[in-house]
Amino acid sequence: MNAKVDVIIVNWNSGQLLHDLFTSLSKTTDRNLIHQLIIVDNDSVDNSIATIEANPWGLPLKIIKSKHNLGFAKACNLGAKESEQKYLLFLNPDTLLFEGSIARAMDYLENPEHKNYGACGIQLVDRLNIPNRSCARIPTFTNFVYAALGLNVIFPKVLKGILKLEWGHANTQDVGHVIGAFYLVRTEIFKKLGGFDERYFLYYEDLDFSTTLKQNNYKIAFLADTRAVHIGGGCSQKIKAKRLSYSYLSKVKYINKHFPWYERIILNFLVIFVEPVMRSVFYILQLSFKESYVSLVGYFQFVMNAFSLPTSRSKYESS
Repeated sequence: MNAKVDVIIVNWNSGQLLHDLFTSLSKTTDRNLIHQLIIVDNDSVDNSIATIEANPWGLPLKIIKSKHNLGFAKACNLGAKESEQKYLLFLNPDTLLFEGSIARAMDYLENPEHKNYGACGIQLVDRLNIPNRSCARIPTFTNFVYAALGLNVIFPKVLKGILKLEWGHANTQDVGHVIGAFYLVRTEIFKKLGGFDERYFLYYEDLDFSTTLKQNNYKIAFLADTRAVHIGGGCSQKIKAKRLSYSYLSKVKYINKHFPWYERIILNFLVIFVEPVMRSVFYILQLSFKESYVSLVGYFQFVMNAFSLPTSRSKYESS
């Protein structure tokens, strides 16, 4: 394979996770496919960058240090601007790679029969090798409603939400969206379509881009026979309430961008006023009072900061 990939990793206080990721990569032949590992550091205050700057693995590292937390979408775009390779791989620092994790995904997109595929993802498993059900549909009005009311959790096989929870992720197939923890995309297409929308500070930027891919008649593949470990949560586990507030904010932004006005009214009402209540009730019924408290704190942070995120579209969008 002559094609090369630039791997974009956004770091924010990832600590040992980043070190472990590079250790896993260094043990594979996939390292030979990488032109650059571009790490965009979002003003971390831990020692995560210091632990990798010595680069004992001999990997082709390029570190971009931001003086501010740019958010995930903007940091990804900043890293992608440095690339002129055929492929971009957006990779979370809380992942561990196996032999072929990158090579097999690139092989799939290199196949001439798959020239209409814009992106692909792979089977992400936890440390016990249990698949994460992370693939999603492109959201519709109905599955947003089901998700907001929790009906997709109660009746997953009948009332389907955005995540494909009813499917065991055991076979390779076309999907609406693959999780951004491992998101391989053709660089030319990524830049042509404007990159990630920087109005999303955290969450939904990958789903938004998958939506744009689909709107431009590109397919997305999920490869069940190629694996990587996704620990999940990463450093955001330390800020669960804030993480939830960003999720609400991004969901509202997605709704207001992609739905007609009459559906936006209903969906915004559900997300802003109904979903937080349903979430807290769900935790209380499970006797998870701490999670219920975190849910309420996250909701109030969302309300207080609803209009505080960046409004710029993308570094790739023409004026």
